[in-house]
Amino acid sequence: MFNFSNSLGFLLFKKLFFIYILVVSIFTTYEIYMQINLANKSLQKEFEITKSSYQESLGRSVWNFDRKNASLTVDKILSSNHVSAVVIKLTSGEIFVSKGRVLEKSISKSFDEKTTTSSKEVLKTYSFDIFNKNSKKVGTVFLYYDKDTAYTMIEKSIFLIAIITFLKFIFLFIFLIYFIKKLIVKPLNNLIDATKHLDGRNKVFVDDVLDENNKTELAELTDSFNYMALRINEDFEEMTKLNVKLNKQKKELIQADKYKNFFLANISHELKTPLNPITLISSVMLKNKDNSLNEENLKNIKIINKSANELKILIDDILDLTKIESKDIKLNLQEANLKEVFNTLVSIYDSSIRKKGLMFNSNYNLSEELYVVDVQRFKQVCRNLLSNAVKFTSQGKIEFNFYENKNYIFVEVKDTGIGISKKNQEEIFTSFKQLDGTTTRKYNGAGLGLAISKELVSLQGGEIVVNSKENFGSSFTFSVKKSDLGHVSKVKTDKQESVYIEPKIEEEKNEKNCITVFILNTNPLLFFKLGVELNKDKYIKLVNIKDINEFFKKHDDTIKEYLIVEKLDNNAKLMKIKNSSNLKIISISKDKENTLFDLVVEQIDNKYLLKYIKNTK
Repeated sequence: MFNFSNSLGFLLFKKLFFIYILVVSIFTTYEIYMQINLANKSLQKEFEITKSSYQESLGRSVWNFDRKNASLTVDKILSSNHVSAVVIKLTSGEIFVSKGRVLEKSISKSFDEKTTTSSKEVLKTYSFDIFNKNSKKVGTVFLYYDKDTAYTMIEKSIFLIAIITFLKFIFLFIFLIYFIKKLIVKPLNNLIDATKHLDGRNKVFVDDVLDENNKTELAELTDSFNYMALRINEDFEEMTKLNVKLNKQKKELIQADKYKNFFLANISHELKTPLNPITLISSVMLKNKDNSLNEENLKNIKIINKSANELKILIDDILDLTKIESKDIKLNLQEANLKEVFNTLVSIYDSSIRKKGLMFNSNYNLSEELYVVDVQRFKQVCRNLLSNAVKFTSQGKIEFNFYENKNYIFVEVKDTGIGISKKNQEEIFTSFKQLDGTTTRKYNGAGLGLAISKELVSLQGGEIVVNSKENFGSSFTFSVKKSDLGHVSKVKTDKQESVYIEPKIEEEKNEKNCITVFILNTNPLLFFKLGVELNKDKYIKLVNIKDINEFFKKHDDTIKEYLIVEKLDNNAKLMKIKNSSNLKIISISKDKENTLFDLVVEQIDNKYLLKYIKNTK
C-alpha cells in the first residue's frame, strides 16, 4: 500500500510547508505581540484615568481620616473590571483601607513586604501617591490586578488570529498535496510498483508512462529501468547456476577439511606410538653403560635418536595445528617462575648457539619472578623463535630478552641471519610457509612453528610482530597479557569449563595436580613400555632414578608418590618414609613376602598398573 509520508513528494511538501509555517508563524507571533502591547498600554491608560479621577478625593479623605468616604471611593475603583484589590497605606506604614477579593486572606493590617510576596505570582501592582491640600504626601494607593488581564482583554482577538492562521495552513496543505501527488508522486508510483516485483525470477517491464510525445525525465527513467530489468534477469539465471555449483563445492570443502583434521590427528597419534619406544631405547643405548657398542654404532644410534626427536616435534606441531583449526585448544593458566623458564631456555640454547660460532646475549628485565601464564605454551613459543634464530643465522649474534610494561610481558628474539623481505613478512605466519621452496630445502622444516606461535600468543591476549630486513637479520617480539590467579579463577567459574591442555611428554607437569611415580630404572628394557604409558598420562609425573639414594633426595612427603622397582632389599629408611607419608611401593618380582612392598606383580601389565596408581587412595 502506498504511503505518501515516505514519498519524494512528501519531502518536497515538507520543505515548502515548513518554510511557509515558519514565515506565517513569525508574522502571527508579531501580530499577537503587538496586540498584547496595545492591551498593556490600554490598561495603564485606564489606571492613569483612575489616578487622576480619585487621587484628590482619596488624599482629602486620608488627611481628614475619613475611612467611610475613602471606602466608598475604593468601592468605585473596584467596580472597574480590571482592578482586583485596593490598599491605601499611610506614610506611617499603617493600612488605612484594604479591599478586594484577592487580598482578603493574604494582606493583614500590618502591611509589609512579606504580605505582598504571597500574591506576586498572580497579581501585578499599580501605585500612586496621595497628598493633602498643602501638597504633603499622606499615603500611597496600591491597585492590584491580575497578571493575565492584558491577555484576557485580547483573548478573542488572539482566537480569531489563530483561526485565520489555521485556515491558511489547511488551504496550503491541500493545495500542495494535490499538485505534488498529481505531477510527481503518481507517475513515480507505477515505476516503484514494477521495481518491487523485480527480483530476477520474474520478467518485469513498465510501459504505462511511456509515450512518443513524452520526453520528460520520468520517461527516460522508465526506459532505463526496462533495460536494467532485462539485464538483471539474464544475470540472475547465470548466478543461480553458479550458486548451485558453489554450494556443492562448499559442502565438499567443509567435509574434506573435517576429514583432513581427523586424519592428521589420528595419524599423528599413531606415529607417536612407535616413536616413543624408539626415542626411549635409543636414549638408553646412547649411554652405552656396558660398553658393548662401538663408535660407529653410537653414531648411528645418535642419528636415529635425533631423527626420532625431530619427527616427534613435527608430529606435535601437526597436532597443535589441528587443535587450533578445530578451535579445540585451551589454556592451562597457572603461576609460573619465568625467571627459571628464562634461565632454562638460555642454558638449553647457549651451547648450540656458541657451537655455530655465534654470540648469545640474554637479558631478564622483569620486576618479578612469578607470573600467571600457560607456561608450556609460553616456552613453546620461545623455543620456536630461538630455534628459528639458530637455524637461519650463520654469523653474528642472537639476542634473547624478557621485559614488561604495566599490562603485558614481552619476549624478544633478535638475530643477524638471512632476514625476511617485506612482502614475505605476512606469509611466514601462515601454515606450511617458509619463505620459498629453496629456503625449505636448505634449512629443513615444515613451516608450522610461526603459525602455531601466532595462535598460541593470541590465545593469551597478546600478539607477535616481526621487524626484519632481508640479509640483515630479524627481530621477533611477542606479548602475553598479565593475569592474576583471582582473575583466572573467575574466568573458569564464569565459563564453567576446564582450561587444561594436554602437556607434551617432554614438558614438565603441574606438580600440584600430579601423582609422582619413581622408577628405579635398573632394567631399561623391562620398564620402557611402562614408562611410555605413564608418561602419556597428564596426571602422572614420571621420574627415572638410578639408585635408591636419588629417591631419598627427590622424595616429597607432602604429595602422593609411587616407587616402582624390580627388586629391593629391606631398607629401614625407606620403611620409615613409607609409614609417615603417601608413598606406595610396587615390585616387579616374585618377592611377595617382603613387607616393604604394597603390590607385587610378576609381569608388567601397563593398564593394570596405571589403573592401580590412579585409583589407590
